[in-house]
Amino acid sequence: MATASVMSSGTWASLVQFVRVAARSVWANRVRSVLATTGVVLGCASTITMLAVAEGAKRDALARIEELGTTNIYVHSRNPEAQAGGQDEEETSTSERRQVVARYGITFRDAAVLRSVLPRVRTIAEVAVREADVATRGGLFPSCQIIGVTPEYAQVQSVQVQRGRFISDADLYRSAAVVVLETRTARRIFGPADPIGKLLRFAGTAWYVVGVAKVVERGTESSGGWRLYVPLSAVRTRMGPFILRMGPGRDERLSVDLDRLIIRCRSVEDVIPVAQVVRAVLQRAHTKPDYEVIVPLELMEQVRSQRLIWDIVLASIAVVSLLVGGIGIMNIMLATVTERTVEIGVRRAVGAKRRHILVQFLIESVTLSTTGGFLGVVAGLLAPVVVRHLSGISTVVTPEGVLLAFLLSVAVGVVFGVYPARRAASMHPAEALRHAR
Repeated sequence: MATASVMSSGTWASLVQFVRVAARSVWANRVRSVLATTGVVLGCASTITMLAVAEGAKRDALARIEELGTTNIYVHSRNPEAQAGGQDEEETSTSERRQVVARYGITFRDAAVLRSVLPRVRTIAEVAVREADVATRGGLFPSCQIIGVTPEYAQVQSVQVQRGRFISDADLYRSAAVVVLETRTARRIFGPADPIGKLLRFAGTAWYVVGVAKVVERGTESSGGWRLYVPLSAVRTRMGPFILRMGPGRDERLSVDLDRLIIRCRSVEDVIPVAQVVRAVLQRAHTKPDYEVIVPLELMEQVRSQRLIWDIVLASIAVVSLLVGGIGIMNIMLATVTERTVEIGVRRAVGAKRRHILVQFLIESVTLSTTGGFLGVVAGLLAPVVVRHLSGISTVVTPEGVLLAFLLSVAVGVVFGVYPARRAASMHPAEALRHAR
């Protein structure tokens, strides 16, 4: 054990001596060392930055998808542009203008069929969207979104009732002229006053405000604007079945029963099977692509698979950057070996073995790459902050990314330092001493 201890202490002493010699050599050639490590610094920093950008993009995408609800399935009505002259379009013409009636999208029958074939889902919410100018005693508010919903809507969306109540089954049954204002809309129309019980007029009807709610519209592209929620049945009976759009020489009347269905499954495991049934039912019922099925869980899996591809691409770019830095280190080390040929010959002549020369130059190479790695980590931590500030792109620096970039930098020093070190170690003492003047 004493012998082992002596050998161990001798090994550590030799290693420390090697490191000291390497540090002196690097410091003696400061300009050359800076040039050699520049490539490693840039490679390490670019690796951290690219991984931070990729991680930020992935988290943003997953966050948006999770906001939709991983147990939800969204079915949207879509107006197919290629349906002109189709079987569901009726056209009448006058001497001045043409009137076109276009029928498309999800129907009440689709909703009823899905309710009957999907008994295991938690709930199905039906939504119809209209647009109207809303009048109050305080003025006129044009182009507000009138969203017809069922009580189930509060279960599938993020609805937080702040005053009053939300749409009820009784409202739906009576097609009641009641309205729930989204929080921002309530402030816009009534200011700081309590809107409960106040009167609004739109679509030729007087509507009474029964509630104010904070609602996060999930699964819809048009979440902006001023939003008012009314019973779904009231949209049909009080606002009519058509959406009128006027254009140059043509009036288009769109007949859409439901703008979207929101299906909430009981568990994540049920989402994919339910989505397959939904697609099969709608495919049989529709002869044209006038609907779209959006499954957030599928989108999440797509993001994860795309993330793998992006990781491979970014890793390849980072490896190329580090390879460039490694080539720079190898070039400098080869030049150093040539310059120190006499030193190598003297050391071999006084008893240094090949492994000592090999370790000495390998440590010098690793010292250069490690120094570049440390500086690259510092630059890599600062670069994502600059990118986020200048471009607004979300960046997330992870400890794993920093550690990976640093280890790759050290590995570059080992890999690209082996050849110069072997070349130095393979010199014959007599041949090396011939270069002495």
